[in-house]
Amino acid sequence: MRWLEEWQGEKHQWHMFASGFFGGAISLVTQPIDTSIARMQKDGGPKTIRGVWTEVVGRHGIQGFFKGGVARIFHSGYHTAVVAGGGLIIYDWMKAPQASDAMATDADNKPQP
Repeated sequence: MRWLEEWQGEKHQWHMFASGFFGGAISLVTQPIDTSIARMQKDGGPKTIRGVWTEVVGRHGIQGFFKGGVARIFHSGYHTAVVAGGGLIIYDWMKAPQASDAMATDADNKPQP
């Protein structure tokens, strides 16, 4: 799997991909909870979790909790990639001068043969 080793060498691409992928996946997992909260806050809607779940499943089936899920995955995916992945890239960028200074200092302190 040489291509994987080469691609993993590109740390910044990996940060962006992983952040986007997992941001989208987590948003899909939390979709039913967010749908329930939104329906509870709506005027005239049921005020209990059980009431919301009964209403949604009765009207739309289980798929009712995932309406708009694709748009949500894409939105959360790219947003998380930019915020979290970008944050890791900036962190690596800020850390780099310190690492190169430390390596230069170590090389200077080595005894000469």
